[in-house]
Amino acid sequence: MAEEIQFTFKCPQCGCATFEEILVNVTQSTAFERVNCDEDITEPDYQNTSTDGGEIARYQCQRCGFILKDEQGQTIANTQGLRQWLDKNGQAGVTFSG
Repeated sequence: MAEEIQFTFKCPQCGCATFEEILVNVTQSTAFERVNCDEDITEPDYQNTSTDGGEIARYQCQRCGFILKDEQGQTIANTQGLRQWLDKNGQAGVTFSG
């Protein structure tokens, strides 16, 4: 059975448990099946959205916008840096997958 380490996030600034990956240079497309309209388009159905390309600009707390930085104060913009940050600041738990 392979061992998988799973981390949880806790913002050091506000305590929020959710962070987000911010991308730049992304192409996004949305397929619409319906659009509710009055004078303007008010409620497009955004359920079928896809993205292509892009680069990670940063990781940040979803609530307060706290930006994850490495020990040198540089903004973390790759998954290796994210893993290192979580190793030091996240709450690791071990789960098993088969």
